[in-house]
Amino acid sequence: MNAKSVEEIALVLRRMRDARDRIPGYRALVVDVVRELSLGMPVAPEQIAELAAKHDTPERTIEEIGHSAEWSDGGIVGLNGLTLGDSRHRLHFDDVTMGTWCAWDSLFLVPIIGRAARLESTSPATNVAVEVSITPEGVTGAEPSTTVMSVVVPHPDTTAKTAAEVQAAFCHFVHFFEDRTTAESWVPTERDPAVLSLEDGFRLGQLVYGDLAAV
Repeated sequence: MNAKSVEEIALVLRRMRDARDRIPGYRALVVDVVRELSLGMPVAPEQIAELAAKHDTPERTIEEIGHSAEWSDGGIVGLNGLTLGDSRHRLHFDDVTMGTWCAWDSLFLVPIIGRAARLESTSPATNVAVEVSITPEGVTGAEPSTTVMSVVVPHPDTTAKTAAEVQAAFCHFVHFFEDRTTAESWVPTERDPAVLSLEDGFRLGQLVYGDLAAV
């Protein structure tokens, strides 16, 4: 099992952000669209245009975000880990239930969105139900209390950009499990995996995406 520290894993994941972060206006527009999406409805093209105008976002930035999103006829339905589509990971806010591309998404999305939530999922190894309570400040509870998170370390040269590519290369291997033994027996060793506590999973989210909460 991977012996990399949380900081080392974060460094690899952060590098995957770097190219897009250098695109003018990219971060601000992604955050606005994700927050709009968290209200539970598709983000229509005209809404995206209004948000882009607020930041004077270049057209190529809008196109880049569109390329990495999930779309339906009504607009964007998935972006940066949050989705209105089907998912085994269900993120419950007070009045809205969303999906996430992987279990870890919930740990960094809640601080970005700024609202407490509860993530319900199932262990892919045993189908045991797992529930994690999250606030913008951290994980506040889990059932079972022994819940852990799997993560894989992408190759630094990965070129995954679209929603489907990111899910195939990363998200499909990132889950909550009822305990460490179950997680370690499930994660494919050839994918450079690690198993983290929920607290370390939240810290990983802050190291990779924490700056977006203040945007």
